[in-house]
Amino acid sequence: GAECGEEEKLVAMVKRETELRVSEETQEAYRAAENRGDTDWMEVTEGLQRQVLVEFGYDPTEANLRKLRAAAQRHGDLAIQVKRNKARVGKLQPGLRAPDVRLYDAVGRKETTLHSCLMWGGEEACLTCVVAGSWS
Repeated sequence: GAECGEEEKLVAMVKRETELRVSEETQEAYRAAENRGDTDWMEVTEGLQRQVLVEFGYDPTEANLRKLRAAAQRHGDLAIQVKRNKARVGKLQPGLRAPDVRLYDAVGRKETTLHSCLMWGGEEACLTCVVAGSWS
């Protein structure tokens, strides 16, 4: 049916995105973006993904970006960003103590540790939710 046809189209889109990601032009755009400081590779990738949407007749909306990205996850063998992703599920489970790691403020000047952040009134917090990010 129509859903099968759309999935085939999404597979073709995932292949096209991979083709564009590895092109010399895109690799140069990634390098240039990282060297500028006011943008990064993620913005280049989003532009590339919007280009793929338009090439295949989709409006470049957030909803369609999510469709394309979800298709890449479903077809990870075709999507270089999924196939070569180094992120893995870690060993930390609910109830385990998080390892103590060094933390820095956004400009890298102030250093602390995770465990020191979790102390409240001299005792370690019994409930912990850590949300973190990184950029390079």
